[in-house]
Amino acid sequence: MDIAAHRANPEISLERHVKSRVVELGRGLESRSAIYLDTKFWIMLRDCAAGRNAEPAVRELLRRLRELVQAGNAFCPISDSTFSEFLKNRDLTARLEIARVVDELSLGVSLIDHQMRLGTEISHFVHSAEGHGDLHPLRHLAWSKVAYALGFAHPSQTGFDAETELAIQKAFFDRMWNMRLEEVMQTLGAHSSPDGLEFNVSGLNDGVKQNADQLRSFAQAYEAELRGSVELGANMAMDVTGDLFRKRTGGTPPDKKTEQWQKQWKQWAELLFVALRKRPQIKQQLRTLHINAALHAAFRWDKARRFTSNDLYDFEHASAALAYCRAFFTENGLHATISARHVALDELFQCAVASDIRGAIAVLDTVEAEHSRS
Repeated sequence: MDIAAHRANPEISLERHVKSRVVELGRGLESRSAIYLDTKFWIMLRDCAAGRNAEPAVRELLRRLRELVQAGNAFCPISDSTFSEFLKNRDLTARLEIARVVDELSLGVSLIDHQMRLGTEISHFVHSAEGHGDLHPLRHLAWSKVAYALGFAHPSQTGFDAETELAIQKAFFDRMWNMRLEEVMQTLGAHSSPDGLEFNVSGLNDGVKQNADQLRSFAQAYEAELRGSVELGANMAMDVTGDLFRKRTGGTPPDKKTEQWQKQWKQWAELLFVALRKRPQIKQQLRTLHINAALHAAFRWDKARRFTSNDLYDFEHASAALAYCRAFFTENGLHATISARHVALDELFQCAVASDIRGAIAVLDTVEAEHSRS
């Protein structure tokens, strides 16, 4: 849609326009199984498509994925962590090669970024607790397009009047929404993003070392991680309730510095903690909080292990894949952590995990059989 068409509909806000496209996309993907590949698997498929990897098993994996996508049975989304890892490679040719494979298998689809997924789940939880029965299911709110893998951004302070700027913003969004990853990579050139997760590692390892002697069980480690996670969740819940208060009353919610705000924040933090600890169905609703806490707890419980920046990327891959995908192809170590009896995230979210080519092909057999029966 061009700027003139958007100017004719100024009553449609940018937020409403974006959400309508997200929901439309989610509904359109309903009949397909999401198969999430970590960067290792994308690199293998890239090299195979470019003729550099002639291993029969890899060729078979690429062929099977192509068939499932072309038949309308599957798609292979990326995420913000996948996109960031692609940008760590400064070789533009390699980036373009991997982008072409992603464009073919992903249908141009990405999960919304990690922070937005977490916020969406918190908002969904708050609204359901408020008794709102007309909520979109989370599976309709989780998907975006590859150009927005790192989050939604819109032009602002354009110098035009408010109505024209709104039309420009919506038209810009439409252009980006339909952009292929190859075009995005061409536009970025050799630009490389800094490793934003690297700075977290030393502090995490220090904390693990200091508290190692206090941990007596995985359950204790999970509760400790959860206590930290629900603080962020409580902040988001307060933002949601503040917006609800403004819409209902037209007034201003309590300021963060007030005793009333602090009291409500503590109530949300405790509610989230107790709900996630005791109610399995809430773990599925607040899935990103639970997955993050469980994976960090698993690493803390393995007292000899130390975090690396790659581990943090793996956690983000896992939270994206387990929460919203039918299958997850990843590293051996992460596979073992996810499927360990005391963690069992693959079982909770019914996400088949594989860490080698043959295992991945076996998962595709299952996905294909599921679609043949439906």
